[in-house]
Amino acid sequence: MTQIITWEKGEKRNTEILNRHFEKLLPKGIYEGFAVTDNASLFLNIEKGIILTGGGVKIEEDADLPTIVTIDTGDALVRVDLVVLQHVYSPANNPAVYVVIKGTPGAGAPPLPADPPVGSVFTQLLATITVPALAVSIGAGDITLEALTSISLTTVPFSTLSDISSAEADAFNAMNDPSAGNPVATIKDTNANFLKPTPESTPSTKLAIKGGRLWDARMITSSAIVDSTFDFVGLVVSADSRIDVVHIDPATGTIAKTTGAEAASPTPPAIIAGLIPIAHVLIDETVTVVIDETDVTDVRPLPSNRTPELFDLPGMTSDIKDAITGAAAPAAANVFVTTNALTASGFVFARTRMDIGVTISDEVRLASGALVTCHDAGFSALRTVRTTGTLIADITGGNAPGGLESTLVFAQNAFYHIYLIAVSTDPAPDFSAALVISTSPTAPNLTGAAFTTPGYDIFRRLGAVRAKVASDQWIESFNEGMYTRYRSHQILVPRQAGNVVPLDFSALGTGSLGNPFSATSRVPTTALRASFICFMAEGGDGVHEYFAVHPSLTSGTTGGVEIGAVNTSDTAGVAESSVNEFELDLDSGSTFRMRRATTGSELDAFELDVSGYYEQP
Repeated sequence: MTQIITWEKGEKRNTEILNRHFEKLLPKGIYEGFAVTDNASLFLNIEKGIILTGGGVKIEEDADLPTIVTIDTGDALVRVDLVVLQHVYSPANNPAVYVVIKGTPGAGAPPLPADPPVGSVFTQLLATITVPALAVSIGAGDITLEALTSISLTTVPFSTLSDISSAEADAFNAMNDPSAGNPVATIKDTNANFLKPTPESTPSTKLAIKGGRLWDARMITSSAIVDSTFDFVGLVVSADSRIDVVHIDPATGTIAKTTGAEAASPTPPAIIAGLIPIAHVLIDETVTVVIDETDVTDVRPLPSNRTPELFDLPGMTSDIKDAITGAAAPAAANVFVTTNALTASGFVFARTRMDIGVTISDEVRLASGALVTCHDAGFSALRTVRTTGTLIADITGGNAPGGLESTLVFAQNAFYHIYLIAVSTDPAPDFSAALVISTSPTAPNLTGAAFTTPGYDIFRRLGAVRAKVASDQWIESFNEGMYTRYRSHQILVPRQAGNVVPLDFSALGTGSLGNPFSATSRVPTTALRASFICFMAEGGDGVHEYFAVHPSLTSGTTGGVEIGAVNTSDTAGVAESSVNEFELDLDSGSTFRMRRATTGSELDAFELDVSGYYEQP
């Protein structure tokens, strides 16, 4: 028999020992997120979250992973596949990977690999996928998520311990069975059932309140709340109905009631600040009170484990709450209303990933999981939209959602703006979101019946993309968070060679700096900053620095505002090249000039390309 102690005094604190310190004390599994969602295709998304491996390694994804795994096309018979996370704990610090374990058609789910020893592959099931026969896409109903891991309290056989009282043993055992009436509740009960108001199975004058443990705001100290019953016997009304509020005093644990006023349309009474409301109880009997499910409204301010909710806060007006939840437009004097477009555009703009692929270049695709606050033209209707699937804007989609804005006729060799549009009155979280192509940098034209009939009334610009010179396709690019990166650099000044001074680059040493370079053909008017790639080759001796400057500098070797630089270092008689990337602010009409710090030999070759640009969201 071997005894293992972790850590022993003076033992080297390496990461493996640190992980094994908690091994098998905390259960492995999914602690947060990692839900697998459909994408109206065979590609599946995985949400961000936290997983703990059997070896004590915490794996966290801080952003959603769109189209991260692919399911094979369905077979002649139904197939069950597994989407899993796999990780190997090793000195190489391997990242976790996402794998599909394919099942056998007509059979059940394939087996998961057995729990490995330290250093082998750890496998965590994320979801079970039922692949219909001959399926070419997976829907939400085909996905069964693996349950989240919870930490449960287990019963200790106290009868084997001689130094513990029977009362203490009963209290601990009651953690697993709080129905025994003990004032200690399970963690689950504290989250979901604590203070839950429930009428009796046979309606009577009584309302049962579930007990549990009430913690202070810092989760440091707590007090036990026993299961209790509040009796409304004799508390009838004389004529009209009334609503009473049952509440608890967190300082004393006392459960009490505030009586409402009788009225034809009764409303709950206000309660003393600091009390926690539990239930609104409708009393409409004039002889004998009978409390049933229809009379009780649960108003506990307790969050669900899975579904975030917004609860009333002291001083929060109803119009502010409506503006946050999307229940209604805010009042004119509300803090959410502004006439400043820049202020309003800064609410939420996250996880926006637009892609124009090489094989399907007449479409712009927005990945699932984008989180964007959309608004109407007056910034009075605000809704935070979360896309639940991939959205597409297609050049050939016509004047409709998913295509062109109203009356737009597509033209080649021009920039277009991509908008996320939505219906403010449709259900959250996506509000029937779609993409549309527009020529306007401020608002899309949504006046056509294809937009007005479904009610598209709010929007948000996601970025600008450029159509190709001679075809109805986009220039391939990738956009994330208002930065667009071209897949292939866009040539601004073509390659020139032969010991010449390039176009618009004359008189480098002194005198005129020539005409400004213009980036307007490669960046939209909404661009605030652009990335450039500059290729230079020079055969002279010495070190020569070349600067990009604002157009305000028209001559000389000094002065002006230097906004970038490229450098060539040459040996006499040997042509040397330099490839440099630099960024320029485009606050002067997308133009700039070039100058050289010193005089000397001319350039043997020169090329200037645009690799990407930033925009204002």
